[in-house]
Amino acid sequence: MQKTFKRLGTYPIDKIMDFIDGAHKFKTIDNHVIKINSQRLKLFKEKGITCVKCKLKGEFFGLDLALHAKRPHLNLYAIKDGKEILFTKDHIKPKSKGGKNKLKNYQVMCEPCNSEKSDKYDEENK
Repeated sequence: MQKTFKRLGTYPIDKIMDFIDGAHKFKTIDNHVIKINSQRLKLFKEKGITCVKCKLKGEFFGLDLALHAKRPHLNLYAIKDGKEILFTKDHIKPKSKGGKNKLKNYQVMCEPCNSEKSDKYDEENK
């Protein structure tokens, strides 16, 4: 798989969580201006850094610059079997089934669990 970003740095969970304060839209880390009021970062701050399905726990934030992007962003990762696992913001009720882009409709999932879930939604459990 081809890498689609450049890693500019890695940061401990606590350092980034302290940055996410709700009062600022952007902050600077190591001379890089980053958006810190994204719904994804708010989700990690408010609902935790553990996958709701497999219970894998995020271990660090990577400051990643996507190819052709102007500004880097923070991604949460864990290490499993020697590989980085990306954490995602998953819609509990998928948008394709009427789910909203609201914090109460998001859950933390690792990328493998999110891919497996796809757009499934179990109304009996929600």
